[in-house]
Amino acid sequence: MRALTMSLAVFAFACVDAEQLPTGPGGGLPPGGSSGMTDAGANGGDNNTGLITGRVCRIVNLHTPTACAQNPDMSKIAVTTQGGTAQTVTALNGSFVLDVGPVAPTTRVVVQAGAQGFQTTLLPLRAEDSFTNILVPIVDAQAWTDLLAGIGVIVAQETGSLAVYFSRNSVPLDGVLVNNVVARSGIFYDNGNGPLDWTITDPTGLGGTVLVFGVDRPAVSFTARDRDKGDVRDVANAPVGSDTVTFLTIEFD
Repeated sequence: MRALTMSLAVFAFACVDAEQLPTGPGGGLPPGGSSGMTDAGANGGDNNTGLITGRVCRIVNLHTPTACAQNPDMSKIAVTTQGGTAQTVTALNGSFVLDVGPVAPTTRVVVQAGAQGFQTTLLPLRAEDSFTNILVPIVDAQAWTDLLAGIGVIVAQETGSLAVYFSRNSVPLDGVLVNNVVARSGIFYDNGNGPLDWTITDPTGLGGTVLVFGVDRPAVSFTARDRDKGDVRDVANAPVGSDTVTFLTIEFD
C-alpha cells in the first residue's frame, strides 16, 4: 500500500452519464456544487442554443470535489472547445459564455479550460444536455505536479489522465473498482484514511475517487463496479488529451 499526504490538491468534477458518454454536468452553480444541481440534460434538447454558460471552478479538497474555492481571482482563464474552434476568457469570478454555434443532438462538445498556472482539463458534453450554468473543472498545475511526485507517478508522454468521482445520491461511494482500462502509469484509489491519502489497492474509500494515469488518446472506455451491490457502469469514449486531466462523475443508482 502506498499513501500520499499533501498540503494542497486542486480538482473539479463534471457529472457524466456512465451509460453513454459524453454528457454534461447538471445545471446550477455553487454554493452547493453539483450535489445541488439538476440532472444533466434536464434543460437540454430543444432548449439548447449553442451557448455554454458556466463558471470555471477551482477545488481545494479532493473529498469535496464539488466545493469551489472561496473568492479566488479566476479571471482571464482560457475556455475553449477541444481543438479551439470556439473560445473565450473568464471574468473575475470564473464565469464565462462560450458560443459553440448550432449543434446536432448527436454532437459531442468537449469544453477545455486552462491557462498559465493551471493544468489543462477536459469536460465532455452532449448536444442534448443543458449548456446552462455548468461547472468547468480547473487544476492548479503545481499541485498536480506535487501530487504526481508524491505518489511516484511519471505520466507517459502523449497520454492523459482521468479523475473519476463515484457517487450514489450525490454522496461519495466507497467500494468501487475500476476495470478494463489501460493505465500506463497506474491507478490510485483514495483509501479513506484522510482527504489526500492514496493507495494502489482497490476499491475506493470514503472519498469515492480514482485517479487513472497514462491513458491513451483520443478517448478511453472502462468499467466501474460497486463491490457491495454488484452494480456495473460501462463508461465509453471519455475524451483524453495529452498532458490533460479529464474529469468525470459516475453516479450509481
